[in-house]
Amino acid sequence: MTDLFHQTPGNPLPENAAGGFFTTRDGKKIRYGLFASRLAVR
Repeated sequence: MTDLFHQTPGNPLPENAAGGFFTTRDGKKIRYGLFASRLAVR
């Protein structure tokens, strides 16, 4: 994975983190992050 996320000693990167960028119609680049839940769906 690229350096989309920055870990610190008190804030580690969660498992199953994914992210990327998308570009809006007016050319702005936006970063997004997705983090899977560890809880089961009921």
